[in-house]
Amino acid sequence: MSTRPWLAAGRRCTHASRIGYVRRTLEPHCNETFSRDLPGEVEVQFISVNRTGPQATPMLESGEDVTAYLDKQQNCEQGENDAKVHCRYVLLHPLIGRSPLLIPHRQMLHLLESWNVFPEICRYLNAFGKKYFNKDEAFAGFDCVEYEDSNNSSVNKLEMCYLLKYAASKRNEDTKVDAWTIRHALIYQRTCLNTRESSHILVRLSDNMKLALKEALSAPSEEVQNFSRDWTRLHSLVLGEVDDGWRQMINSLDSEVSEIFHRLIASGVIPQDFNIFDSPATVAQDMKHLQRLTDSLRRVSTMISLNIDTIDCLINRVEMLNKGGYIYPDDLLPFLRTLHQLKQEHKFALKNSSAVLERATSLANQLRDTVTLRNSEINKHHTEQLGGNTAALANLSEQAGRETSVVKTLTVLALVFVPASFVADFLQMGYVTTDPDNARIWRAAQDLQLYAALAIPLVALTMGFYIVIELRKASHHGQKGTVGAP
Repeated sequence: MSTRPWLAAGRRCTHASRIGYVRRTLEPHCNETFSRDLPGEVEVQFISVNRTGPQATPMLESGEDVTAYLDKQQNCEQGENDAKVHCRYVLLHPLIGRSPLLIPHRQMLHLLESWNVFPEICRYLNAFGKKYFNKDEAFAGFDCVEYEDSNNSSVNKLEMCYLLKYAASKRNEDTKVDAWTIRHALIYQRTCLNTRESSHILVRLSDNMKLALKEALSAPSEEVQNFSRDWTRLHSLVLGEVDDGWRQMINSLDSEVSEIFHRLIASGVIPQDFNIFDSPATVAQDMKHLQRLTDSLRRVSTMISLNIDTIDCLINRVEMLNKGGYIYPDDLLPFLRTLHQLKQEHKFALKNSSAVLERATSLANQLRDTVTLRNSEINKHHTEQLGGNTAALANLSEQAGRETSVVKTLTVLALVFVPASFVADFLQMGYVTTDPDNARIWRAAQDLQLYAALAIPLVALTMGFYIVIELRKASHHGQKGTVGAP
């Protein structure tokens, strides 16, 4: 609970000082928090309850209509007993989740001024409006001010304000799946315990809260009177409509975790057993999905914990009222039992979300371990393939060595026999003859000159062509090396 010293119980502050503080606090954020006074950007609904029953105004769709209604309500406060309002509500909401509240800034100030609302509500109103991310999602608080009667014997008036976190869903028409998000509702109440008159400002109630409030105000007249004159009934109503949303959101997140779990169980580790779920894209998508789920579950656990703290603040305040001279002490005992029951429901929801969070975290670790083991098996498979390729290369190298040895042997034999074969062929050509009387005397034939004249130039020409071709190849390789150099 947070209150300002100059607003503490038993102390007074002027109405002008309240409004001045409200104006200074809301002014810097008015463009983000409140809408403009344009057609389609204003939607405010007032509900008043008198002895004849509830009177709901049509949806006010302009700032002038809101101002006119507040002025008329101020003029009619001193009316007949049957027509006098003893309970009034104003319902505010944004157009979408993170958009400004559909009431202009000037009309909101007029509302706070005419209802004499305490300034603590400003910091809660600033938690709404245009947001570009989940700003103020984890913001919470509980403010309560007690006003004692003239003789300081008991509490005469009570003013409180708090934020209540809940889960809201929006159905995707394409996928036919509910998309869950976290929201908060502002509950403000100012009640006079002597006359049992109260005023309420309700901002961004969930659909279930609105439906429950509508059913409570559509009941028979006696039940409506009991509901509107008992300040504890509204808190029991809004707090009781939170648990079901958390349960459905946790179940939705749990089902997404189960889908990833089934894919992980069906996935393979050995490369030969891989399936469509083992592709890198699928694994990366599952890891991102698990990261989003764990983040959502941590946020859910935090929001439920904040609600538990809020309920604790309310329980402490009610217990202090029950011990400090409350006018109707018997009325608080059922309310205390209800608050303890709602707190227990939130604790069970917190354990549920914590269990799903632990499961998602364990699944994320298991997925990482599976990916690591899978990479190890893939590396092992590649190593085995590389070893097989190395063995094949070794066999080829050994075979090439054997072939080289054979070629070497053939080359040696050629070096031995080619000269002898050349000499034998040359002698058989008849270019050289021996003297029949003396074998040591050799005579060259006249055709030897012709043979030399033809053979020597042809050999020279052939060797010239070979040298030119080799030089061109060497020059071409040299140019490639120069171009490829860094």
